[in-house]
Amino acid sequence: MKQIQAEGTSYIYFTKAEGIPEASVMSCKVEGIADLEALESLLKSNMDDMRFVLSKLLRPDILYFYVLHWDDDTDLNKLDERVLENSFTDEDFTNSVKTQLGRTKCFNCNWVGYTLVMRPAESYIGAPGLEQNKLALRYARHGFKNCPNCGGSLRQDVVKILKP
Repeated sequence: MKQIQAEGTSYIYFTKAEGIPEASVMSCKVEGIADLEALESLLKSNMDDMRFVLSKLLRPDILYFYVLHWDDDTDLNKLDERVLENSFTDEDFTNSVKTQLGRTKCFNCNWVGYTLVMRPAESYIGAPGLEQNKLALRYARHGFKNCPNCGGSLRQDVVKILKP
């Protein structure tokens, strides 16, 4: 666990080896982490393109759980090393997006699964305009995921469908 600043945004970054944050970190309550115990094996099997971070928003005593997701060939094990050595750069995070873990339902076929979703108006505190840049980059490169069962729209910005 290391406190970092990347692309103008402060995070508490967790390496792959560190895994899922506890319910309390640095004397702060962690929000958005419900049911992660049940999802632990699912999350661990999907760590090649994502890392866990905590971020403060408005209240200084609460940290919010997010998942950074990369859609390129960034070697996140090497990034973990650079973070621990404090030798990372903003470019290491250019292709990442801040997401939240959730259950998504397809209203066409009723498929339900765990996904990583970019929430609308999700702020990157300290980096005005960063969210719009990341959305534009994501649309230009890969867009967002559709239902894996019927191909229909999932009606939200799903960047990854977690595989069991």
